[in-house]
Amino acid sequence: MQSLLEKAGFPGIEADGDTIWARLSATGPEFRADPEGGAWILTLLWPVRLDPKTLAQWNSQNPGAFLDLAGGETRLRMGAESTADLDIWARAAEDMVQTCLSFRRAQRARGEGM
Repeated sequence: MQSLLEKAGFPGIEADGDTIWARLSATGPEFRADPEGGAWILTLLWPVRLDPKTLAQWNSQNPGAFLDLAGGETRLRMGAESTADLDIWARAAEDMVQTCLSFRRAQRARGEGM
């Protein structure tokens, strides 16, 4: 997986035991890749707690990139075995971040910062 992440252009790649960490972009969030059977599970956490409606809508539109809540944060999980999967992951992860930001902005009272 480490070589696939490098080929796909993800920066900040580091191995920690069986887990591989990388970033979506040089200034973007960090995600992890964990081996599971013959594949890898990619996971990205975002510190926003999406509501059940938003989670259900996302999951119906993105069946290969599952969103749920873990530890009070929104979690994106997806299996990956190829560079094509990593391309899908990059788009899904960016979409997830935008979904979380939009959701949080919609919660804020008028005039509240962000």
